Amino acid sequence: MRHQWALVQRLARQCAASRASTTLPRRLLASQCPILRRQPFSSTPKRREDDAFLGWLPPRTHSASSIYASDEGKEVTLSGWLLPCRKISNSLSFHPLRDSTGVVQLVARNELVQTLANLPPESVVHVTGQIGKKKQKQQNPPLRAGESSRLPSSTAQDEVEVEVFSYHLLGRATSSLPFQPSDAHNLPSEELRAKYRYLDLRRPQLTHNIRLRSRVTHAIRSYLHDEGFLEIETPLLLRSTPEGAREFLVPSRLAPASEQDEEVDAGAPTFYALPQSPQQPKQLLMASGVTDRYFQIAKCFRDEAGRKDRQPEFTQVDLEMAFVDGAAPPQARDGWAIGGSQVRRVIEGLVRAVWREAKGVDPLEHEETGFEVMTYQDAMRRYGSDKPDVRFGLEIVDLCPYIRDKLERFKSSSSSSSASPHALAKLLLHKSSHLRSHLEDLEINPADLDAELLAQGVAEALRVGRADPNTLTSDGQEEDVHLFVNTRHSPADGGSTELGELRLRLRDALASRSLLPAHLLDPTLSQPRFLWITQFPLLTRSDPDKADLSQGRWNATHHPFTAPSVESLPALKEVLQLLNSIQGQHYDLVLNGVELGGGSVRLHSASLQRAVMEKVLALQPHEVKRFDHLLSALASGCPPHAGIALGLDRLVAMLVEQVGGTAASIRDVIAFPKSAGGRDKLFGAPSVVGGDEGGARGDEEERVLNEFRLRRKRDD
Repeated sequence: MRHQWALVQRLARQCAASRASTTLPRRLLASQCPILRRQPFSSTPKRREDDAFLGWLPPRTHSASSIYASDEGKEVTLSGWLLPCRKISNSLSFHPLRDSTGVVQLVARNELVQTLANLPPESVVHVTGQIGKKKQKQQNPPLRAGESSRLPSSTAQDEVEVEVFSYHLLGRATSSLPFQPSDAHNLPSEELRAKYRYLDLRRPQLTHNIRLRSRVTHAIRSYLHDEGFLEIETPLLLRSTPEGAREFLVPSRLAPASEQDEEVDAGAPTFYALPQSPQQPKQLLMASGVTDRYFQIAKCFRDEAGRKDRQPEFTQVDLEMAFVDGAAPPQARDGWAIGGSQVRRVIEGLVRAVWREAKGVDPLEHEETGFEVMTYQDAMRRYGSDKPDVRFGLEIVDLCPYIRDKLERFKSSSSSSSASPHALAKLLLHKSSHLRSHLEDLEINPADLDAELLAQGVAEALRVGRADPNTLTSDGQEEDVHLFVNTRHSPADGGSTELGELRLRLRDALASRSLLPAHLLDPTLSQPRFLWITQFPLLTRSDPDKADLSQGRWNATHHPFTAPSVESLPALKEVLQLLNSIQGQHYDLVLNGVELGGGSVRLHSASLQRAVMEKVLALQPHEVKRFDHLLSALASGCPPHAGIALGLDRLVAMLVEQVGGTAASIRDVIAFPKSAGGRDKLFGAPSVVGGDEGGARGDEEERVLNEFRLRRKRDD
């Protein structure tokens, strides 16, 4: 009460000294003093460790990011988290206040200095005060040349401050927090931050990421709605189907719902499967005719090991379109030699809309056509990767045409200061035991080999293989040449080759030595180079980590519902040619060496889809039965359709402005991510089912195991 009356007296003296023309109105006095306003709003907090106010308060008038120098003199009400203060004296202190939009500086004077300073950092307060301009020396420096913006913690609001008249404590923070989110230089390990994710999310960078994700998602929805797409939710509890990746299973107490399971024991446990993608439901939507343009911001689940760019649960922008082209238009000249051009047009427009919203730039502003298009075989031949980074050179040249045969498992490197193509060709012929041995296997005498023709191949490698065509040494002479040679399968398969992986390692080594631009180390820090990769093989062998699921059978490169190219239809129908020669109408969108998503033209013929499952993928009858609903829908009259899915997590991670020059993990753009190993440190998942300790937990575990006829996995 004494403090409140002293505040009234101080305000009265200020009013008297300022004369009638500038007297503070009673409304302002009332907003600052509960004696005049008669409301339970006190500038002095209650002295309890568990202070957590619950009651009426004057509503917030501004956020931290909505205060500008032009608002000088205005009364504002703010709410947020207090950051560590800077106490100048017993009569002056500065207290940064953070909310979800940014940080603004509070100024406390006289009686408020000590009371605010006694509050632990990260306490939540509700303050009323007056906007003023900072002194020039207190303002942050202007943006540097080329710096377009800063994170919300250092925005244009650095010019202003708020002098506090009163405050109320909404929630006191403990004085023993595991770490201070505002101390960017003393952050703990990622594991500890994951355990206290709610604290970690208070860091300006992560707050910025989550807000950017919301803006990107809104831009995606707005664009697709404007393009006539219908947003439809598909089920999360589905039937298990063999689509490639491992599924998450959800136990159920219900009896089997499908007639095809009649032969199964009625008491057998049943399970739902969480979807790896909404692939089948969206194709059924196309067959239904309810819409010919579907999209969804879909949650998907895959029981796979976590990686920097992968989570067991993730979000994708999923879309499907009916009545699409099944082959390239006759006059196509931009390299798109497959169907699905309508999907391409929509996705390129979508990406442009997202980039304009997030970055304020148009990635196709100076392009007459769409994104660059490259076939899978060209990408593997030139870059050794199915998602090449085309921002720099170091291209790979195929020497096979220059020796009239192909190499088998050859790997060699050499350098020469007199690096003419003829000298390097002779070096390979005379010094490489691998090459000579291979030529003997082919019954080719090295002396009979056309060295001039081989030199032409080496010359081509020298032309396109440089990281920078104008690279010179410090004395103006050409650098030494390092020639790396290796083999790959023909036609190419897999996602990369040894030379493709070496190319990326060379990029990193050259960039770290300032021989290439440093921004090449981070795909988010340079101009976007979008690239479509098309005409993938329709069928491949499984990766080693999924070999047990495929049981040695062929697998669909994209998924079993991808249509073959028109040229490959005869080969597929007769299954007489080599399976790996059949191309699919499958396309991936790549940005700076990172795959953003992929899609395909679908098979809409029930008979052909069944033939792929039974004769090509060699699915067992009971496995084919799991797709009866889809085959039945295709046989009911289904239009040609195609679709694509873009990884939203990965897309936002590519858009985030990086701090420190390293690419963000997708965990930095997900509010509550899993760890690299797939565990949730915050919620403690996965966990055992049942009680917390002792025999109760063990009894509950045994009950669940028995009910669902499960058994514990043995270590052996």
